[in-house]
Amino acid sequence: NAASGEYSSLNSLSYNAKAGVLYALHSFGPNHISMIKVGKDMKLSPMEHRYSINTQKDKDRIPTQIIMSPDGKFVLVDVLFNARPVAGESGPILSPSNATTADGVVVFPIRENGSLGTAIINDSGTPTPFSMSFLHGSKNTFINTFAAGNGAGLSRLEADGKITNIMTTTVSLEQAPNGPSETCWVSIDPDNKYAYAANFGFGTISSFEITE
Repeated sequence: NAASGEYSSLNSLSYNAKAGVLYALHSFGPNHISMIKVGKDMKLSPMEHRYSINTQKDKDRIPTQIIMSPDGKFVLVDVLFNARPVAGESGPILSPSNATTADGVVVFPIRENGSLGTAIINDSGTPTPFSMSFLHGSKNTFINTFAAGNGAGLSRLEADGKITNIMTTTVSLEQAPNGPSETCWVSIDPDNKYAYAANFGFGTISSFEITE
């Protein structure tokens, strides 16, 4: 075990084998991403590098997942909220990302030594992106799920770090009258025919046909 270098909750990791570093994602900032060196003996050593997914407008954003693109050129971060939930008379007051501004996915170019370049703010296509997974064998096409939207989307990571959203879909409620709750973690079958997402709250699974 090794400390991540931050006190904020650690919620996701992505490993850069070429640089021998782990990108550690934290629920709260401003230092949302810290870097950890992986030694040849597998010992972990926190590094000094720190990165934020905040914007000029929103200074307390909450991310959910970090992944590296298959070609090792970019790190992608899904952002759930643009601010921490606050108490309200009828329940928590939420600030979903990508609801009023195109800011749901943050992309960082990866430098040769594994450190990250300037953040690129992207439109996720739908509010509250939660979990991403690249299609098997693809360098740039990925599935993204959306917590509040009860759905998923197919997107493409371009060579400049910008994201093109190809399509989005929502879960059919014909067989689930109570509906899914927060379409979260996603997994893709080996043939890239279907994506499966865990529905937090109801303990169900939604399946999506991939028609790229």
